[in-house]
Amino acid sequence: MTTEHTRPAGPWIVGKTAPGDPDVVLYCFPHSGGLVGEYIRLGRELPGVQVYGIALPGRGGRAAEPGLTDIAELVTALLDDTRFSGPFAFFGHSLGALVAFEVARELRARGRELPTRLILSAYPAPHLPRAFPGLSSLPDHELTGAVHDRHGGIPAEIAADDSLMELLLPALRTDFAILENYRYRPDEPLPVPLEVLGSDQDTVTAGQLAPWSRHSTAGTRTHRFTGGHFYFREDPAALTATLRSVLTPGRPTDAAEGHRRPAPTGPDTSPAKERSTMDAPDRSLAELVEAAAPGAQVPHAPDDGRHACDGPVRSDAPARAASPEEAVLPEAEPPSPRTLLDIFRATVAEHPARHAIDDGTSVLSYASLAAEAEAGAERLRTHGIGVGDRVGVRIPSGTAHLYVAILAVLASGAAYVPVDADDPDGRAERVWSEAGACAVFEAGGALRLRDGVPPRSVTGTATPDDDAWVMFTSGTSGRPKGVAVTHRAAAAFVDAEELLFARSGLVDSGDRVLAGLSVAFDASCEEMWLAWRNGACLVPAPRVLVRAGAEICPWLVERRVTVVSTVPSLVELWPAQAFAGIRLLVLGGEACPPELAHRLADHVEQVWNTYGPTEATVASCAARLTRTDTVRIGLPLAGWRLAVLDSDSRPVRWGEVGELVIGGVGLGRYLDAAVDAERFAPLPGLGWPRAYRTGDLVRAERSGLVFLGRADEQVKIRGHRIEPAEISSLLAAHPAVGQAYVRAVDDGDGPYLVAYAVTGEENIAELRAYLAERLPAVMRPAVIVPMTTLPLATSGKLDPRALPAPAFRAPENLAPDSPKTTQEIVTHAWRSVLKAEHVGTDDNFFDVGGHSMLLVQLRRQLADLLDLSIPVVELFAHPTVRGMATYLEGLRAGA
Repeated sequence: MTTEHTRPAGPWIVGKTAPGDPDVVLYCFPHSGGLVGEYIRLGRELPGVQVYGIALPGRGGRAAEPGLTDIAELVTALLDDTRFSGPFAFFGHSLGALVAFEVARELRARGRELPTRLILSAYPAPHLPRAFPGLSSLPDHELTGAVHDRHGGIPAEIAADDSLMELLLPALRTDFAILENYRYRPDEPLPVPLEVLGSDQDTVTAGQLAPWSRHSTAGTRTHRFTGGHFYFREDPAALTATLRSVLTPGRPTDAAEGHRRPAPTGPDTSPAKERSTMDAPDRSLAELVEAAAPGAQVPHAPDDGRHACDGPVRSDAPARAASPEEAVLPEAEPPSPRTLLDIFRATVAEHPARHAIDDGTSVLSYASLAAEAEAGAERLRTHGIGVGDRVGVRIPSGTAHLYVAILAVLASGAAYVPVDADDPDGRAERVWSEAGACAVFEAGGALRLRDGVPPRSVTGTATPDDDAWVMFTSGTSGRPKGVAVTHRAAAAFVDAEELLFARSGLVDSGDRVLAGLSVAFDASCEEMWLAWRNGACLVPAPRVLVRAGAEICPWLVERRVTVVSTVPSLVELWPAQAFAGIRLLVLGGEACPPELAHRLADHVEQVWNTYGPTEATVASCAARLTRTDTVRIGLPLAGWRLAVLDSDSRPVRWGEVGELVIGGVGLGRYLDAAVDAERFAPLPGLGWPRAYRTGDLVRAERSGLVFLGRADEQVKIRGHRIEPAEISSLLAAHPAVGQAYVRAVDDGDGPYLVAYAVTGEENIAELRAYLAERLPAVMRPAVIVPMTTLPLATSGKLDPRALPAPAFRAPENLAPDSPKTTQEIVTHAWRSVLKAEHVGTDDNFFDVGGHSMLLVQLRRQLADLLDLSIPVVELFAHPTVRGMATYLEGLRAGA
């Protein structure tokens, strides 16, 4: 029996109602100045779909009505007159996509039925800024020219007809006024699937389309076509094939009803190729270069609030596509392969005279920095050092020499192997031996050749497949694990962050970027390349100042720092005034507490939370922090693959908890081939050839992953990833120790390491000295507990639950009227802060469990006890009880 479908009443809906009940009704919203006739005609090729157009005031049959230039007013008028019901979807092209989106948001606000799907074509994600200033008021010929520049022009047959142009131009003015007046209102994502359509020759770029994904909790797919802004005029069959697959996927199609969607396998040689994947469309390096070229015209303003997965669609899709219920995050194709030197040289060419580095003593322009780096590279080449070699870098922080040395190594074709200047000599040599470093850049830029490691004597330029750096993480075997990262991965990270931050205008050549992290910590690469990718100035800070907490704040203001990448535990110490000039703050290395995220959101223009192990090149995903209860680590960077797996290596469902596994372009490799094969094993279930199992537990949420903690004993202390087993192995190797076990304890003041050693009390001081010679300060136990034996479970294995809590008896309060020396006061404060029974007058604060956070607490106690204003920097400079007491006596005498 045939029934008649009736369309909603009102002046807004146009189109002929077909007999019968459709599978779905599609409402089409027109482009700027456009009519809906060409969209309605698409219905002829869409069996089972009833197509109607949305007729806007001021054009077509409603030309006599005044146009509405405020989108809120337009949406209100439409919904006051129109009721949508039954299975229906919205399609909007260009301006129509924005109107369709706002109509859907208003439907939700009114508690009315929502469309089953939003199909949004050729319009940037609505939260991105737009550049339409004054177009609505341009003279006719200039307005026509602006349309040509943006979208390829008005069709010749229309432009040649004065009467048609008379009708078109007022509608164009109205629509440009809508765009000029539009202000995005932040709101929760829609529970509606999004289909985002774009083309490879449009001025609306792939990077502007990808962030639509943040506006849906039901998933986003991106479809790419060949052609210009009106790609469907060139080949309507490609669009209708996509619409059929989206709207009526189960309905059979024969030749009489139109063309099938291109087959998903094999090359597509048709003129209009359509590609589809989840969440992120194609973007070529050529677009990046063109947009950065001097004098280039950028059709839209820089993107704002860019989504973490912005970037091109991957061409090497997984062998098995994940089902919608499986927690495999949408992936985006990485930027085109290149090296860090390619990036640096492009910046030098574009900004030769701009400041590249300013350490407070010397300022180098990009041209000067390039010249100094090349001079350093030539020194290396004269010793036969080049492609395939590795060169250590150990230079004090806060100096331009440090960063010149890193660039010199890269320019030579070698990979750099950084060691913190404060690390023990023994550890530094072990790192360089493990890496096979043939030379080391040391303080002042001095070059030392290492005995027994001859260079390869390979000349030439590094390729994307050559290593850029080797960095070391804590290892369970007792040896630090070396991770090599190629130029391909490093440059992909830099370019992916450019999509994330720089393309949204958050970093540019006028910025000054803090360089405060140890170069042995891979997050330092983010500092360097946030500056050098974008022509900004790198501003190195001495580590002693960075660790001094709030005392760095006047320095940040004085040095005009605008961009900071650091760990949350340092930022927690900064007062509100420290953020006055900072417009971008990037956090990483450790979990960010929600209360800190709330505070920062009030003081910094944009705060981003990143996550990523050293094994996957600095950061793998990111999320913008706002004043919400949930702190997310977000969605993958372009080129990175993320999945959340259960104990059987199968994807969990959305909303469930599992282990985070990383794949894609950012994967490094362990120097130890056996460890590499184990930790970077393939993931056959998803078709990933290599995957890194992080050991981190996350909750899989479509709007961004939530970090929950470790699945093993690995811990994060002040941003550093620590394997307690490495310290246990080292401690057990001492002749005075029978067995050893190290674990992290957190009693409310942050985690610290406790070592349990089968040894005598008389050996504790010797063991501290032994560890201080071999471990960086962050890996040294704050407490060493002597034991006669370690407790065992019935299985014969160590029973960590039976280990005693670290014994600590708080020092008695100092009597106000009792005579006490400054040294006694300092000793009392040390014992209180370090929770130590005994401290020696010549103990180094950082050797007996102290760190920068505890030093801030110590400063507060001493300031109260001595009624003095004490700079934390001076406590760093006097790290023993004796030295600190001597300094404070002098300070008291001068007070």
